Order: sequence, then C-alpha cells, then structure tokens
Amino acid sequence: MVLEFFWFAFGLVVTVSIIAIGAYIGTLRALDTFYGDGSSMFLSEEFHGRQGR
Repeated sequence: MVLEFFWFAFGLVVTVSIIAIGAYIGTLRALDTFYGDGSSMFLSEEFHGRQGR
C-alpha cells in the first residue's frame, strides 16, 4: 500500500514537472516572438526572414 502511494506520488511529481517545464519554455518562446528584436534565442534566421525583418 505504501509502495503504491510512493509510485503514484512520484509519477504525479514527474508529470507536473514535465508540464511546468513545457509551459515555461512555451512562455519564453511566446515572449521572445512578441518582444523579439531580431536576436532570438529560439527562432532561426529563416523565421525572421519570412517575417520581413
């Protein structure tokens, strides 16, 4: 019983951590795209070329 609870809690922590990391990276990409000045950490030069920069 205790072991099952441990594995459930561990799986929950891992799942929430992965979702949080994905949301953090997604937010950084969105802010970088919105406020980007051409020197993007995430977007390639090809993307900026298509945007007319």
